[in-house]
Amino acid sequence: MPLFYVEENQINFLQIIISHLENIPSLDAKAEALHLKGKFVEENSWSVIEMQIENIISEVE
Repeated sequence: MPLFYVEENQINFLQIIISHLENIPSLDAKAEALHLKGKFVEENSWSVIEMQIENIISEVE
């Protein structure tokens, strides 16, 4: 199991929330949407990196 795991339902839910925030005509909401999107991308890319590390470790073992 990866060190960082996000269920597909959670990913879909986050994407829906972000898209709704982006459509609100408020600068605060748009800023929050961008912040969440950036955080989501950052964490998601970390999960990919962690998965690669785990694969390397399992190959070495």
